Amino acid sequence: MQIIIKFFCGLFFLLAEAFAGIGMITSSIDVRNVMDYQTAVVDEMEQSNFSPAVVDACGRQGYKYGYTVNFVLYHDDGTTTSVTYTDDTVTAGDTSDVYLAQVTTDYNYQIKIFNSLVTHELRNHAKSFR
Repeated sequence: MQIIIKFFCGLFFLLAEAFAGIGMITSSIDVRNVMDYQTAVVDEMEQSNFSPAVVDACGRQGYKYGYTVNFVLYHDDGTTTSVTYTDDTVTAGDTSDVYLAQVTTDYNYQIKIFNSLVTHELRNHAKSFR
């Protein structure tokens, strides 16, 4: 009888450890996806020289992925414009004189087995090469 109890206790802890590990691996994959998305956004914005269509497409794509994407656009005259993509109707407007953009992506970091959900923020900068 004692062997059966030890066996099932060991099996329980083994399964709990396996599920926790799977949850952490899944969360790591989600973080990697956010980092890849943001790197692609910075590359596209730099390659297009901050084209309004590209800026809007990048922000809307992040919204579709479930991220909150915010661009702070720095203009040649010293002003800044902040654009947060919360739906498909937001536009960046005129970006012809933008020389730098701060890209901020908010995403949910979640380990489902522990029922934990934390919002993290990832920042990066895109520069104009004109």
